[in-house]
Amino acid sequence: MRKVLPLKVVNAVVGFPFEAKDSVLGMAKSVGEKVLSSQTRERLVSLPGLKSLQKSNVRQFLHPELSLVDFFEELKNREVTYVVLRWFENLPDVKPGEDIDILIADEDLDKIADLFGRDRNQQKFDIYTVSGGNGHHLNNLPYYPPELSREILKNRQWHKKVFSVPDPRRYFLSLAYHAVFHKGSESGLPNSKHPEEKYEADHDYLAYLRELAKPAGFEGRSFAEFNELYRLLCKEGWSPEFDTLRKMAEEDPWLYELLPDSDYDHSEGEMLVFIVRQWAMDNGKLDTIQNIISDKGLEILKVKTLDREEQKRATNKIRGGKWDKGPFPQSGGPPSTILICFDYHPKSPDESTRETHPFVKNQNVMLKYTIRDYLNDEMFYFNHVNSIHSADNEVEAYEYLEHVMPDEVDDIRKQVEKRKKQYRTEFPVLHLYKSYRTRAKIEQIDYHGKKAVKKTFKAGFQRFLEHEAFACETFSQKLDTVPPLWEKGDNYVIIPWYENILEGLSKRKKRKLLKPHADQVIKSMQTFYREGYALIGFNPDNLILTPEHKIKLIDFEFLYRYKEKPESFLQSYDIAGIPDHFDGDLPRGLLGKGHTWNNTWKPVFGNVNLTDPAEPE
Repeated sequence: MRKVLPLKVVNAVVGFPFEAKDSVLGMAKSVGEKVLSSQTRERLVSLPGLKSLQKSNVRQFLHPELSLVDFFEELKNREVTYVVLRWFENLPDVKPGEDIDILIADEDLDKIADLFGRDRNQQKFDIYTVSGGNGHHLNNLPYYPPELSREILKNRQWHKKVFSVPDPRRYFLSLAYHAVFHKGSESGLPNSKHPEEKYEADHDYLAYLRELAKPAGFEGRSFAEFNELYRLLCKEGWSPEFDTLRKMAEEDPWLYELLPDSDYDHSEGEMLVFIVRQWAMDNGKLDTIQNIISDKGLEILKVKTLDREEQKRATNKIRGGKWDKGPFPQSGGPPSTILICFDYHPKSPDESTRETHPFVKNQNVMLKYTIRDYLNDEMFYFNHVNSIHSADNEVEAYEYLEHVMPDEVDDIRKQVEKRKKQYRTEFPVLHLYKSYRTRAKIEQIDYHGKKAVKKTFKAGFQRFLEHEAFACETFSQKLDTVPPLWEKGDNYVIIPWYENILEGLSKRKKRKLLKPHADQVIKSMQTFYREGYALIGFNPDNLILTPEHKIKLIDFEFLYRYKEKPESFLQSYDIAGIPDHFDGDLPRGLLGKGHTWNNTWKPVFGNVNLTDPAEPE
């Protein structure tokens, strides 16, 4: 069984200074446990005061042997691509205690490492990279969406011939972005939705933006309060994607109000999107990932391998543009393949998921953690990687598709709506039976005033429906133990409902009640054999015993027509077991020879003289 970080270690980490938190993996190893599971890593990231298992490298201090002018002249001499993001007008003069925020190209980060020291009394800098990688991020997200950061750097200008700064247009937009999305309810901006709220911010952002408006080309534009400024940013294409905004909004009510409504009904199913990263593709893990998803009962509607342009859009528009290694030792690489899935049976999120992922509406989204851990279990810890990402919900999933493959979204919507419609039950549902629901859902319904059982099959499982319908329609005329077929549709069958007095009983009590009915069960098995069929997977759980002590057989999805009928009933697959060369479908978890007389029926009926069935008169 997987070992994860013990709760005592998790608890010990909370409240530690950052330097201690950064060594959490070492703590896990020191208590003799296996390193963190994927979900535990992410839960730790969400703990108060612990935004990432990566050490943050944002805050730096000027080397004591350099003046501020020396520092910036050295950046220019080294041809470093950067900008001072704001409050640069009076440089090299800086207000006491004020830090200098810098945005820098990822590839130039190493060029400036030697210009900083450890003396915390020196000038403070906050250094952010375009990608947000190597710890140069804000709350585990790139400071700006990477494409906007690249735009800022591409259009930079020189201030006083020494300091690289944004041009007027990007300065206005980047400062407005900072006020709305970084500061939010602490920006000091008036908010028409919250007129009573007053917050004294570190700067008068509204007044300063009004000064910048004319040179930036925004004179006369209305942005007198928070929501107007947000709409202006959206119009100019300077707002984060909604999956990024959701992360920002988790702790800020003003940002939360900007999100689109995601309170939708998924009772009839939900579309999910999983994004497989380049590492998984390069290492041949796609089939394994698909098998895990399918085994969970999800239908894979489309496997989309991204071309260069699609991959570029996915990289920039999804996950805040941050595709680095995160809290893992190795990076999973950029997005490579999209798996579009339909979940027929969404599950309500558990308490842990609601706490750490408030926008997840379906617990099955968390399947990504199962996949990550399964693949990482094959490797040493230092090779562990985040191999797969997912949208939090259906609304976000469609946003992903709109960004990456917009021409295919309408077709996906049609496929999803078709499945919802086909899987819908028009009859009054009295009860939904518990099952794996790998192929179908089973419901007790009101069928024209009578209780009935409706089995509705998912897309792609038509052959199992045909087995069920054929068995009931054909063998109910030969055996009283087989329910008749009341109705068959394109994806469903309806049979009578029978009260089952075996339900809820222990195995010992079930055997005691079934033993007197050995002849009926054996006769039923003989009849199927005589007609050339095997009841693959048939076992006592496929029996109903009515209050009148009548036996009924159910579940014929795996009915198998012999290609070469065994010479005797004793050699049939239901008695002797499934042969090694069997090429038909098998029930979930059926191993070896499956259900045989000796391992399944003899413990129920005892020693019974089995003979070949007599020919019908």
